[in-house]
Amino acid sequence: DYSIKEIIPAAKEAGMAYDSLVINFSVTVTDEGGGVLAATATKPADTEFNNVYTATGALDIELVINPTKTLTGRDLTAGEFTFILRRGAQDLQTVTNDAQGNILFQPLVYTQDDIGQTYSYTITEIPGAAGDITYSDLTIAFSVLVEDAGNGVLSLTTAATAPTTFTNTYNAPDAPPANADLGAVISNIADL
Repeated sequence: DYSIKEIIPAAKEAGMAYDSLVINFSVTVTDEGGGVLAATATKPADTEFNNVYTATGALDIELVINPTKTLTGRDLTAGEFTFILRRGAQDLQTVTNDAQGNILFQPLVYTQDDIGQTYSYTITEIPGAAGDITYSDLTIAFSVLVEDAGNGVLSLTTAATAPTTFTNTYNAPDAPPANADLGAVISNIADL
């Protein structure tokens, strides 16, 4: 009887799950006569070692792309403007700004299935209905190339367009002039 097993290294590669399969088999040798031997092997159905490699990586959009919001004409309010992250035509996330103008999307997460792929994304502002705001028409486009860095880690290479700041303008309503004609003024002072 014979057996075959994978030798799992003492220093295991991070991200690698090793197969503990042991293939047990036997060989029966018979004499066919005339100096000829015949060998017949008996083996199990599963004879394939299946190691599984997993790798992950996450892109922090705030840190790497840094989309931000500014408002001229008045102070910015948290949750005032809405932004959408898309991959192609697929909507991935919709978020609003914070009071400091940060646009905080959740990180984009990748696995070993993404290795060798390049993904293209866009971030745009969804125009609101406020008549006193001029909304930005900026589109931030960026791509992410996913590569294996080894040991269960992915390398994410990004390329992004500039600028990455959405600028809206508050258009204050016209104030009446200081010397405005208020029409006729009625007086309570009696004639002297």
